[in-house]
Amino acid sequence: MQIRCNHCGHNFKLDEAYDNYEGEVKCWVCGAILEIKMHDGYLISSRNARTAIPVTKIVKQQRSLA
Repeated sequence: MQIRCNHCGHNFKLDEAYDNYEGEVKCWVCGAILEIKMHDGYLISSRNARTAIPVTKIVKQQRSLA
């Protein structure tokens, strides 16, 4: 199963151990923590639980790049 990080958009694979899983996974690219719900290998829901970098720092970084 492949899912997309809601924070950075990176696609990453989850193996069969996550086919019936409900809990947190971490994006290895940006460090965001996603809360996912899987059933029979299908993604039922996904939402951002928290990010590795506080959102205020991300906004400040984006503004400084503009």
